[in-house]
Amino acid sequence: MIRMYEPFISDKAKEYLNDCINSNWISWQGKYVDVCCEKLRTLVGRNYCILTNSGTSAVHLAVRTFFHFYPNINKIVFPSSAYIAAYSPFFFGGSISQEIVLSDITVDTWNPDYTNIDADENTLFVVVHNGGNVVNVKELRRRYPKSLIFEDNCEGMFGTYEGERTGSASDISVCSFFANKNITSGEGGCIFFSDQDQYEFALKIRGQGQSDEKFVHDEMGYNYRMTNIQAAVLLSQLDDIDNILDRKNQIFSKYIDFFSSLNHVHIPTSDNDCTGSRWLFGVTIDFSGSYQAMSKLLSDSKIETRPMFYPYSKHGWLPKPTNYKEEVTAKLVADRSILLPSHPRLNNHDIEYICSRFTKCLNIQFKNQ
Repeated sequence: MIRMYEPFISDKAKEYLNDCINSNWISWQGKYVDVCCEKLRTLVGRNYCILTNSGTSAVHLAVRTFFHFYPNINKIVFPSSAYIAAYSPFFFGGSISQEIVLSDITVDTWNPDYTNIDADENTLFVVVHNGGNVVNVKELRRRYPKSLIFEDNCEGMFGTYEGERTGSASDISVCSFFANKNITSGEGGCIFFSDQDQYEFALKIRGQGQSDEKFVHDEMGYNYRMTNIQAAVLLSQLDDIDNILDRKNQIFSKYIDFFSSLNHVHIPTSDNDCTGSRWLFGVTIDFSGSYQAMSKLLSDSKIETRPMFYPYSKHGWLPKPTNYKEEVTAKLVADRSILLPSHPRLNNHDIEYICSRFTKCLNIQFKNQ
């Protein structure tokens, strides 16, 4: 079976892990945590960053920080389709009083175009780079200069908008280092800030809300810290990032060359003046079939696939937004899109086999219509 994703783990990981264990610094303190923070902060171009134990916990810290510093937020604009962790941390404390508005995605990018939204200084835009296709956050900022922008960069890490790294132009951004991301620590995440007060607040609640006095906790907090062991793996990935991204670029180039020649197949792209992160390669098929049918055929050929994320309303526990019916494209994309193996361990033979079997499966689908 050709798996959807396998992380690229080099010998450096073993070296750093052995050093970490031999030093006895295996919890949340240690040199690998500090080194990774500095490398990531410099890479993204932000003043401050905090490592976390998951991308979801990084989102939760961002949510708490936004609501703490901007208590007058009264509207949250979500994409109509995204991974659940872009939504769920907003409701960890129960229901919220803010108005929820959906911005429907487009077939062209799998992301919203964010036009014609009634937004002011009390509006928070939640931006997700679906599938690694990058939203131009700088353009969004120009369009809504008074509004706040939270950038869920878990899928967009290492992409760019207008020549700058994703995660750099929003008020707060986060990323994930889960095992299926371009770089990984197994589990893990990071949150980025430009503002020192916001950074210090998030740092405090990440560490259980402890005050300056030991064991006195004057804010509700969490244990969201990344361990030094996880950071050792992450550093090995950062050291190999050029090799990893180079291989991902080669894989995507081969996919794009092949799928561009197919009829009835649409390859989503990033916004203008943006480059995608090369995370997962996916396509939307113009047919009356479904992801499930194509996935079954490809699975029979020993190729693992994934669907595109489902619309917001598919998750029955999420509160209904003001315009909850406006998910037309999100529903179409979820039903007719498929994500293909995209990990850096794929070789050229794997890619050729996937492309060949995809064509045969697609022909079967059209014959069955």
